[in-house]
Amino acid sequence: MAGSPNHILRIGVTGGIGSGKSTVCRILKQHGIPVISADEIAKEITDSHPPVRKKIIAVLGPQAYDAQGRLNRPYVASRLFGHRRVQRAVDAIVHPHVLREIQRRIRILAKVGQRVVVVEAALIYEARVDRFLDLVVVVDAVHKRTIRRIRKRDGLSAPEVRRRIASQWNNRRKRDKADILIRNDGTIADLRKKVRFLLKMVRLMPKGSLHA
Repeated sequence: MAGSPNHILRIGVTGGIGSGKSTVCRILKQHGIPVISADEIAKEITDSHPPVRKKIIAVLGPQAYDAQGRLNRPYVASRLFGHRRVQRAVDAIVHPHVLREIQRRIRILAKVGQRVVVVEAALIYEARVDRFLDLVVVVDAVHKRTIRRIRKRDGLSAPEVRRRIASQWNNRRKRDKADILIRNDGTIADLRKKVRFLLKMVRLMPKGSLHA
């Protein structure tokens, strides 16, 4: 509840693939803001949670895991991107566990007196993580620029990048729901200035000013 001594301001950071949301979160970390990565939690769960592993194999087959019992990510990506029915089935297995773990980590941070936490998630809206947040920052960039970033970063072809982009909400839909929009079409120095401005706004908010 607002005004609770354990209230913590929960900020989501999301954006389309290649938008620069991870760079924004890295800058926030450098300023001392704890960041919970939904994608990292999902990796931990799919690799180390036997019931989740069993259900994913039932949907994707035994090739979904390698000989060491870790998720075969290239194979899984090839099965998910562009296949909405399969993607929804896997999301339904993984997302509830991720949401519970995010909430658990937020509670721990609140108990030790942390005032602000950031949740980084590519699928904040798709997975309805925004229900548990006070505000959501959407990082956006020109479409051509994001394609270049992804191809350079992941070594993917243009068609593969487009399939991955198509698996998420389109940028306009995310922009329309955003509480705060950060455009990432300039230099890293430009982006740092925008993140510093975001931090100034956050630090001016009185404790408990938003609903928990």
